[in-house]
Amino acid sequence: MTFSRVSAVAFAAAFAALPVASQAQDMTVSAGVTATSNYVSNGVSVSNDNPALQGYVEAESRGYYVGAWASTVGDGVDEAELDLYLGYRGEFGQGVSYDVGYTRYFYDDSGNCCGEVTFAIGAPVTDALEVSANFAFDPSSDVLNSSLGMTYALNDRWGLSAEIGTIKDAQDYGSLGLTYALSDAASVDLSYHDSDIDDGILVFSLSYDMTLLSR
Repeated sequence: MTFSRVSAVAFAAAFAALPVASQAQDMTVSAGVTATSNYVSNGVSVSNDNPALQGYVEAESRGYYVGAWASTVGDGVDEAELDLYLGYRGEFGQGVSYDVGYTRYFYDDSGNCCGEVTFAIGAPVTDALEVSANFAFDPSSDVLNSSLGMTYALNDRWGLSAEIGTIKDAQDYGSLGLTYALSDAASVDLSYHDSDIDDGILVFSLSYDMTLLSR
């Protein structure tokens, strides 16, 4: 999963949970697949308002991780996107988590696009409420993408999320989301995305995540 290509709302939820769960093991390999009604990044559709199929695989050992995330796209040039990423996740204490990484973006026709250095920090406010700050910087184009996010657990199945962000000299964006856990592995998400360069977009997604290896 990557900050600028995946909904930042989903990232905020995953960011709060992954460091604690994964560092409990010497090695974990996880994977997942998502069917979504619209691939939206930073408030803008990347799939030309069409459905998209997405998936990832990630290996982590003692906080260090490497992974790949892929999606169908529909920008008139490319039909598929592949993001390769690596980094480190850890905790400062008192539940405050951080994530430092690098992501490279590839497309089936236009090829090697660009890369971003990413940093995220999250903290619990209450047992149910988590807040996060997320940053992605492309050094080649000197563009910074930054956002603030929150997740709120209504109970053990329902959750709320919100996020606002800005891309330097480009756009402002935001989103609101409602997630329901069908099981420990499967979930559905209904989210609304908007930006100052495009109309609002309502997105429905179905996700399934699994642990392939844990030791």
